[in-house]
Amino acid sequence: MDNYSISKQSNTLKKLIFFFTLATHVYWIIVRFGNVYKIKLIGVFFEILWLPLLIILIVLPVLAFIFWAKEKFILKSYYFYSFLISVLTILILL
Repeated sequence: MDNYSISKQSNTLKKLIFFFTLATHVYWIIVRFGNVYKIKLIGVFFEILWLPLLIILIVLPVLAFIFWAKEKFILKSYYFYSFLISVLTILILL
């Protein structure tokens, strides 16, 4: 493998972790501050997703921190912002 393909895979992973962090954040904000049970179908959707997204909420900050440390704690990293958003989400839920 050349350096370009490794860099491309790394960039894809950064964006994927960031996307899942944002999606998880939006999900928990909606659950926390919205009435998801007002419409039954949406309530069922949220009930099905709560356990996988709870696991993702715990795993993503750990992964983001590990990858951010491997990048030598660069503040312009997607991993840094993913970590911050995950911590913010956890604090909002507490």
